[in-house]
Amino acid sequence: LKAIAFADRPDTNSLKAFTELQRTYFNLGQYDSALYYCISALKIAHNVNDLAKTARLYYNAGLVYTNLTRYDSAKIYLDKAEQSALAIKDTVLLINSYNANAMLCNYQSDFKTAIAYMTKVAGIIERSGNTKFDALLPQTYGNIGHNLIAENQLEKGIAYEKKALLIKGYPDEQRYRLMLHLDITDAYIKLNNMPPAGLHLDTARMLHTNLNNIQVTTLLLNTEGFYFAATNNFPQSLASYLRAFDIADSINSEYIKAEAADNVARIYLKMNNVAGAEKYALIGKNIAIKLQNFKVAASSFETLKKLAVQKGEYKQAVGFAEMHKLYADSATNTETQKSTVYL
Repeated sequence: LKAIAFADRPDTNSLKAFTELQRTYFNLGQYDSALYYCISALKIAHNVNDLAKTARLYYNAGLVYTNLTRYDSAKIYLDKAEQSALAIKDTVLLINSYNANAMLCNYQSDFKTAIAYMTKVAGIIERSGNTKFDALLPQTYGNIGHNLIAENQLEKGIAYEKKALLIKGYPDEQRYRLMLHLDITDAYIKLNNMPPAGLHLDTARMLHTNLNNIQVTTLLLNTEGFYFAATNNFPQSLASYLRAFDIADSINSEYIKAEAADNVARIYLKMNNVAGAEKYALIGKNIAIKLQNFKVAASSFETLKKLAVQKGEYKQAVGFAEMHKLYADSATNTETQKSTVYL
């Protein structure tokens, strides 16, 4: 593929090769390499005036930038993909662009806008009556469910995720199904309903055995850590969270790194390891603020507040408590809950 991609005179075959290379590296979770090949493919698509390929590559670039937590660049490319999809009347790409924008908004705790994008997707699919769009429903339902769970509308979120699980035979099904099971596991743990949580976690583990994606591995480890913490197995929980943190750090996945750091800090706090808790809470807090991940920021400040109280630093504890409330309020969006009634 690389020999074809780097031909002396790039042509449509080079474009196909670059596109396949970026897809391969994306599925492996190696996003820096995926971005390089995606941008290379975009240049050729422009040169050969392939509008359809250009539009699709805008979307691909948006996804890669999202996973690299370069959100401003992700927004630029996803908006270009949306505009191109409307211009060339590519409904599938338009739906994918809306879904990707919803995911981007979710990562930045903008749940109301995420719901708005997903409502657009549901409307397009319902109005079309075209069965070829059925393959896009798992991602749509999954995004809705993920967003609802993030907003603590747990049972409603589980219902959407399970609707997605009923659909089979679509691209990247194994990866999507694994992530659906992880979302459902998280929700059941939050509901303190451990038997189904364990079943869905076991299913996710089985799906992971022959899935080579390091990013998904970190998501699985985070969920494992959450499950072990809920069953008071703190050493095993810590081991899972630390491994997730180390992997996320090694691949520069800042979003997952922030969540893992916050998780490690909370477990260290439960184990009365003050130094460890403070170290990882500060790491999680700093990354979360940069990424506008308000939930992680709020949680990290909560840990820092508890640590300050333990150390008798009450003035600092009050400051951390105020920051916790500020970020917790930012993460809570009552308007989102109203919007989801109509989905």
